[in-house]
Parts: sequence; C-alpha cells; structure tokens
Amino acid sequence: MKKAMELINKAIAHSPKFPYVYKMKGNMELRLGNLDEARKLYIKSYELGEKKFKPILKDLALLEKEASNFPEMRKYAEEFLKTNEDKRVYQLLAVSTSRDLRNFELADKYLTKALYESTSNISESHHNVTTYHAMAANYKNWVI
Repeated sequence: MKKAMELINKAIAHSPKFPYVYKMKGNMELRLGNLDEARKLYIKSYELGEKKFKPILKDLALLEKEASNFPEMRKYAEEFLKTNEDKRVYQLLAVSTSRDLRNFELADKYLTKALYESTSNISESHHNVTTYHAMAANYKNWVI
C-alpha cells in the first residue's frame, strides 16, 4: 500500500487538477480507515470535476454510512440518484429513511426500487434477500 500511495501522490503532483486521482487516493485512504482524509479527497475530486463527476457521490454516501453520518449519507445518495440508478444506493437510503427518519412510506418506495426484477447471479440474489429483510423490518415498524 505504501508504494501505491507514493505513486498516487506522484500522479497528483503531475496532474493536480485531474479529479480521478483524488478519488483513487480517497479509495486508498478509505481502505486504510482514514475516513476524514478520504472524505476530503472525494470532495476535492467532486469539486475539481465541476460537480459533473457524479459517481463520486456514491462513494461519499458509502463513506458517510461507514462514519454513521446518516444525514450526509442521505444527501449524497439522493443527489447521486438524480442521475443514476443503483440498487445498493436505494437500499442504503431506504434503511436510513426507515430507521432514522421513521418515514416508512418513503422507505418502502426506495426498497421497491432496490429490488432486482430477475436475478442473474448470486450477488443480485443476496442483495434481494437483504432487501426483502429490510422491507419486512420496515413494514413491521410501519404498522406498529
């Protein structure tokens, strides 16, 4: 990891206005558990890309989930979903909306969007199983 970090720092020195290198370094910092540094790098990547580099919003949402910063997670997830469809992001948003905001009706809408209509691999099947579990928990809380 040390050598990789040296190389990414060289890339940043060589191309300091290229947003993707900051995302790459942010990914590395996240893997090292440095959430604050990863967040700064992701935001820098987003700003350098003139806020057109929308995939970074998914990375920010996932980072904020790791940091248990759910209001920021929801903000980034909602912004990402304006221009992208992503089952995992819908699932994250649904669980947080149900658990933290107690908005069960909106959570149900997100959960419905999170499901794969037909699964083509084990990963999609697992995703649907966890989504159905979240739907059951949401419904249970909704009717109580």
